[in-house]
Amino acid sequence: MIIQSRWRVRPRFFVFLMTLMVILIWLIFGHAGFSHAPNTSQARPKLLTAHRTSLPVRCLTHYPAFALPFPLKDIQSITLGNNILVAGTSRDNSHSQGVSYAISPGGLVQGPSLSLPAGGTLLISQNMTWWAGGSTHNTPDTSAINLQSHQTLSNFLPVALSNAGVAVTSRASYLVGGNSHGGFSARIYQLSSSNGTIQNWGLLPQAVKDPTVQVGNNMLVVAGGILPNGSMNSSVWIYQLSSHHLINTLQLPYGISGAQMVYLQHHFWLLGGETSPHHLLSTIWVITSHSLILTTAHLPTALTQFAAGVMNHQIWIIGGVTPAGPTTTIRVLKLIVSAPYPH
Repeated sequence: MIIQSRWRVRPRFFVFLMTLMVILIWLIFGHAGFSHAPNTSQARPKLLTAHRTSLPVRCLTHYPAFALPFPLKDIQSITLGNNILVAGTSRDNSHSQGVSYAISPGGLVQGPSLSLPAGGTLLISQNMTWWAGGSTHNTPDTSAINLQSHQTLSNFLPVALSNAGVAVTSRASYLVGGNSHGGFSARIYQLSSSNGTIQNWGLLPQAVKDPTVQVGNNMLVVAGGILPNGSMNSSVWIYQLSSHHLINTLQLPYGISGAQMVYLQHHFWLLGGETSPHHLLSTIWVITSHSLILTTAHLPTALTQFAAGVMNHQIWIIGGVTPAGPTTTIRVLKLIVSAPYPH
């Protein structure tokens, strides 16, 4: 009787053990899968900053029958109607310290020769063009030079500033970052194009000089530049103009400086630049509010420290530095997108 009772218990005990093992296995692996799901959702924003697939773009280039008379450094540009105003300083002592040009599809007209401090910014204030800030004897300045009247205002900027990024619209100019007396700046200033008033618009997540800046579609986009530790910035900061809020931070796969950004076809295009003085880029990126996408198009040559503007729905690339050295060439790009734009 005892033996029979033992044999009757063992099958039940075996079933119990098997059931318990199944429950334990389900808890272990089911819980692991459940706990992994939030990590996957958290990783999605990071994937948006990477170029999983490139955007098919063709780049058609033509060269106008004119060029800069000589290479410029500190070169900057503003698009004014059907013209691009360019200003910069001489790279050597064989020419005047500063000069400006008005570029149209039909040619180039040289403006007056002026003494423009290195590291200044080209902007609009009181409906006139100014070369603001810059550095004299390695000291940032608050003054500005009017390119039309040659007038100099000694306290044009609220703080001494050089090497700031700038974006110019018909309503305002935005000065971003730069170098001040206390070191690199993280401030964003807004200058009214009509009455010249200046206000403190916002702050960058970190101080940077020489970033590239552009405005469009109610967004202010800041990319690249040089950080206080000397490294190049890989961040792209996107602000909403109406609220002044930082709405996203994207990451390039490398730090970049000397690039230019234009707003065309309702998108931001990040062009060229350098990852080091000996590694120049010809890449073209598309920036949206939530993603960076590398296009299949390239600049005609690797290029940094150039000016760029939009005229007749084309991108005008002016001067800069190529792997062969400074250039006076003007290049006109027409970008043709072969697939739907990213959203």
